Amino acid sequence: MKVLLTGGKGYVASYLEELLVQKEYTVLNVSRSSAVTLQDVFNSTESFDYYIHTAGLSSDTPFSNFEDYEKANVQLSISLIERFEKDIEAKCFLFFSTLYVKLDMPHKTPYARSKALVEKYISERNDSRLSVIRPSLICSPSLARGILGPLQKLANLGLYIKFPPGFHMQWVSMETIGVKVLEMLNSEDSLRNIDLVDFDADLNDPKRWLKDFNVLKSGLVVQIPIWLLGFMFSIGHTLRLPFNKHFFNKLKL
Repeated sequence: MKVLLTGGKGYVASYLEELLVQKEYTVLNVSRSSAVTLQDVFNSTESFDYYIHTAGLSSDTPFSNFEDYEKANVQLSISLIERFEKDIEAKCFLFFSTLYVKLDMPHKTPYARSKALVEKYISERNDSRLSVIRPSLICSPSLARGILGPLQKLANLGLYIKFPPGFHMQWVSMETIGVKVLEMLNSEDSLRNIDLVDFDADLNDPKRWLKDFNVLKSGLVVQIPIWLLGFMFSIGHTLRLPFNKHFFNKLKL
């Protein structure tokens, strides 16, 4: 079985390429800079059994230029879906979106907006072969990412940061993503929209969620008051840092 995988050396694509090869799929992993590029694929008539689309801009910040995301995420995805629909051998198309498209926030980031637009395009195609995977924050325990990463490093130094009640971060392991992708490739039934969440890290209980990342040592628990968190994230927003007001609100949803 032949798989067209986009994303090149990206975090998700690299893992999926190795997994699929182990399962004896023939994989062509392409990006804008790979030996065989996406443009080469668009210009060819080669057929594939499966399309897995992970490529695109992925920085979830409110300070990005939406036009960049529209080109890299929306236009590219639509072009690839059109290519898929012309491929008579193709069985299914897996589009990697994000769970952030479902957040009830007044202003979504360019990243979430671009993913939502592609999801809307897919829903309007009314094609059961088109499926959407929405992962939450992707981690590979014992390696945390996002805000969980710095908190994990501090805990390894003996300092546990405790947030006020109500702050949390959902995450999913790469292993879970791999299992779901294989399931969708081998399923005879259409699986249209799949949300992937393994755990919900309660930031008010640091020692509990950090066990998932093999942080078991004792240490000092430091409670951060809500006013200090708000101040820190406001400063980060002014300086256009990753920890900004948008991120602050995301941790409370």
